[in-house]
Amino acid sequence: MGVLEIRKVDKVYQSRGKPPVHAVRALDMEVDKGEIVALLGSSGCGKTSTLRMIAGFESVTSGTITLGQRRIDELPPARRKVAMAFEGYSLYPPLTVRENIAFALKAQQLSHGEVSRRVEAIARLVEIEDILDSYPRSISGGQPATRLAGARLGARRRSVSVGRADGPARAAAPRGAARPDQGAACRAGDDGDIRHP
Repeated sequence: MGVLEIRKVDKVYQSRGKPPVHAVRALDMEVDKGEIVALLGSSGCGKTSTLRMIAGFESVTSGTITLGQRRIDELPPARRKVAMAFEGYSLYPPLTVRENIAFALKAQQLSHGEVSRRVEAIARLVEIEDILDSYPRSISGGQPATRLAGARLGARRRSVSVGRADGPARAAAPRGAARPDQGAACRAGDDGDIRHP
């Protein structure tokens, strides 16, 4: 039994006056603790719809999604313990890279030492230690900005992290990891510890 289980999930989009679009059909999937799963496929095949259903930003038409044996597909996003990185980087320009990563951790009222430990660990993992004191406007787009967005996602304690991996995002994978041309990824963990897959 996986940490994240998707059972017979369908997603159908309905528009008035148009035929329904069946974006996801009878999806069955398990993601075990610490496992990284990549959803690869052409545009419109349901990758993003699947991630959005896991995170709670899209409703499930039928089927179930469970996280740690708890059904989550009927819960609002804030109660799911799922972190999602959107396609845009959503960085805070007046904050340094270090402060951008630490932002959500400080909101959780973690100690200064714990925030620093997590920021340093995730920066090493995604190989951005050299730009921690830079501002977003001073780093180029593409790889550094994508790695920063991934670091912000990975520093939080969430049971599941999901995100898109299109275009420049493929460069964000740590050295030696798979770098899909187009896809989506899902990582399951139990404690939010930072570990290289």
